[in-house]
Amino acid sequence: MVRGCRLVNDFSSEPNQVARRHTDVVKVRARVWVAFVGLFVVAAVVVGVGAGDAGASLGWSVTRTAHAPSSLPSGFNGVTCPRVSSCFAVGDARSPVGTTVSLIEHWDGTGWRVMASPNPKGAEYANLGGVSCASPTSCFAVGASEGPSSYALVERWDGQRWSIMPSPSFGPNETWLFGVSCPSTTSCVAVGIFGDGMLIERWDGKRWSAITIVPKVPMKQVLYGVSCPSPTSCVAVGTAFSPDRFVLRTLVEHWNGKHWSVMAGTPNPSAFDQFNAVSCRTARHCVAVGTGGPGGPEPDHALAERWDGHGGWSLMGGIDRPDNADLTGLSCPTATDCFAVGTVTTGSTIQTLIEHWDGYGGWSIMASPSATNPFLRGLSCPNQTNCYAVGNGNQRGTLVERYS
Repeated sequence: MVRGCRLVNDFSSEPNQVARRHTDVVKVRARVWVAFVGLFVVAAVVVGVGAGDAGASLGWSVTRTAHAPSSLPSGFNGVTCPRVSSCFAVGDARSPVGTTVSLIEHWDGTGWRVMASPNPKGAEYANLGGVSCASPTSCFAVGASEGPSSYALVERWDGQRWSIMPSPSFGPNETWLFGVSCPSTTSCVAVGIFGDGMLIERWDGKRWSAITIVPKVPMKQVLYGVSCPSPTSCVAVGTAFSPDRFVLRTLVEHWNGKHWSVMAGTPNPSAFDQFNAVSCRTARHCVAVGTGGPGGPEPDHALAERWDGHGGWSLMGGIDRPDNADLTGLSCPTATDCFAVGTVTTGSTIQTLIEHWDGYGGWSIMASPSATNPFLRGLSCPNQTNCYAVGNGNQRGTLVERYS
């Protein structure tokens, strides 16, 4: 089993397969894992997976987007909602000439529409993996573009248009940005990978600057997600893995306003564990989710850990752990409500997975609309009763599920 990779869209894949684009070796895996950010749900039955919280009238439903269905393949990777009536979803789409271009759509409270999104000149592939807005008129989207080499891609929304921002260049090395968090209009942090080391870039209101961290041990490191409750407090999560991928461990970095440091004490209950997403409601309340398993032919399981501001991280008990499950998205609208989404695979059947933590008991699986080969990759909950999950419903159309 190939581990240590997060999924992005790859439209050259056969059905039920997604290429892992951000490692030095691109491999297609039959069991597809995807992520979706945490949601507040009070639903009843999960199609083919199980039952969770019982609730009243709140629930999930599919919301039509501008690219669903589409004559050309498209998909979302991330979403952010600075308010209930304003959301931005980012990803990529196949162009009529065969290249892959960045994709941005906006939700105005009544429908989704495509926004003009620039692409680097000469790029054969452009993908946006994450997006964050300090306000409805100040957003950053991050990803990567590929031509002869791979370069980080940063785009900015100023309330009128999207434009490509200058960002640090590292030459022909593999460079990808997967996540971004903007606690204010003058402070953003983006994370990803550069060569064999994790990559952290920071926006100070004027320009982007980079911090590259090369591992002191012979392990490749990558950061997939970041959450900044304030400009002086950020937590970034990912994984560290050996070149042969026989060792895989969770990785957490902390920013205290002055410097980054590794957070010790994150439990690794299995031989192969990785974090895909993190949500910090405050500087002393963070939850991270991902996947873990023994490796080989044995199934993977959902992984969730919590940090309360003191000491190390602790495993969160009670999480429903169906076989071949992965959590790759997370959102905590309050300190006692978190929602995590991802994918569960049974044989050749792929289904969305949504779990809820109420702050007191354990995690429970919640209902999710069925779709054809559904992949949920991003989630944003502006409050406890409104959430938006994005991905793609098949290899040819974007997918948005709404909780309200």
